[in-house]
Amino acid sequence: MESALRSGSESERRSALDSLYELGAESIPVVKPLLSSPDPELRRRAIWVLSNAGDEAFRPLAQAALYDKDENVRYDAVLALGASWDQPRQVIPVLRKALMDPDRWVRVAAIESLRAVGDPSVLAELETLTRDEDRLVRSAAISAIETLRVE
Repeated sequence: MESALRSGSESERRSALDSLYELGAESIPVVKPLLSSPDPELRRRAIWVLSNAGDEAFRPLAQAALYDKDENVRYDAVLALGASWDQPRQVIPVLRKALMDPDRWVRVAAIESLRAVGDPSVLAELETLTRDEDRLVRSAAISAIETLRVE
């Protein structure tokens, strides 16, 4: 499997990563180096494999991915982080940073993750995003605010 990750074709590497997803924590030493792959798709898959590892070591790696040059990698890092915390309120500071991402989909993912956490302490940030330049971000922020005010 490791040889497929290192020297195989792109499709072999992706297939190997999909298989590693099932291994959990055992996959960390093999998958962690892929976060620096030049292929953004491999970095995205690596984030999801690591998020399934059930190990807190994943969190700093995913947080570092929030600064990836590829917006799809950042998007997946936000979603994986939002879904991975045992105590969801711990992820709020991390997701707050993602609300300022230049990519609208990353901001929307952060909004949706914060809505899922259900903590009204993020209402001020969401209110600010109701004036975002992007209509999709504004709409997501308004919807999240409505949800949080009801709960």
